Amino acid sequence: MAYLNKEDKISVVMTSSGSEEVFNQAMPLLNKYFDEMGYQLSYKSDLAKDGADLFSANSDEYRLNSFIEAANDPETSLIWAFRGGYGAIKLLPGLDETNIDVIKNKTLVGFSDLTALHIYLHNRYNIKTFHAPVIAQMLPTRTTPKVVKDEILSVLAGTQKEVELDLTVLSNHAHQTHIEGITEGGNLELVKCSLGTKWEINCNNKIIFLEEVNDQAYRYDRSFFHLVNSKAFAGAKAIILGRFSCVDNDKEIEDKLIKEFPKYTNIPIFRSLEFGHIDHNRIIPLNCSAKIIISNEIAKIIIEV
Repeated sequence: MAYLNKEDKISVVMTSSGSEEVFNQAMPLLNKYFDEMGYQLSYKSDLAKDGADLFSANSDEYRLNSFIEAANDPETSLIWAFRGGYGAIKLLPGLDETNIDVIKNKTLVGFSDLTALHIYLHNRYNIKTFHAPVIAQMLPTRTTPKVVKDEILSVLAGTQKEVELDLTVLSNHAHQTHIEGITEGGNLELVKCSLGTKWEINCNNKIIFLEEVNDQAYRYDRSFFHLVNSKAFAGAKAIILGRFSCVDNDKEIEDKLIKEFPKYTNIPIFRSLEFGHIDHNRIIPLNCSAKIIISNEIAKIIIEV
């Protein structure tokens, strides 16, 4: 893993969705924002090309090649996704045919659809990555709080060595006061989609983070139930559930949904309101050592960077 240094470049990639208009409007503002802090952004002007792909910002080949170029760039220390959406999973077969060992000297930042790349890079290269807001959410015009942006930059620069999140205990942990493991996970759908592939998530000795957005609660319940019954969580030390934004009319459906999950497994389950598709989406170091400290119904996780 590489920390973000002033003399290094941040390579912006579009591995998933995105439009030309949004990208072209955002990049001058992002350039100014990072330049004022002494950081240089590196990106290709045609990362987003409307119509090049049915679902994603550009063709699969283009998105794959631009990611590989960023990984191979000797001046780049950080690869930061412009946004999520859909499409990153389509890059994995091409990455499997490519040697990008140099990525061990870099790190990846993003969340949501980037979960596919996080899991892949952990499995193949055993590098640390960051589940964190995409770079478009760092814009001054976005609603990401300054305290969240400041923490992201502090962690990426190596000046903050730990990330601590408050948790609520959802299942019975009377026999435990602490749990240790390696952080993994991200978006529920992308974790589920890894099953049965060469880059299937490895949950052994892991603390699994899960979040989701913009679907009906029963679909989340079905996906989680499938993960449990597929034995994907075998060996997991704990599961931490973030925000599960539901489109149902019931305003309390998210809380009701979360209370269902502990019924399906004996793995310790916790809840955090500090990560997911929310304005105050905290940075979570992945493939890093972490410890959950438990006291009655309250807990916290401390993740080493």
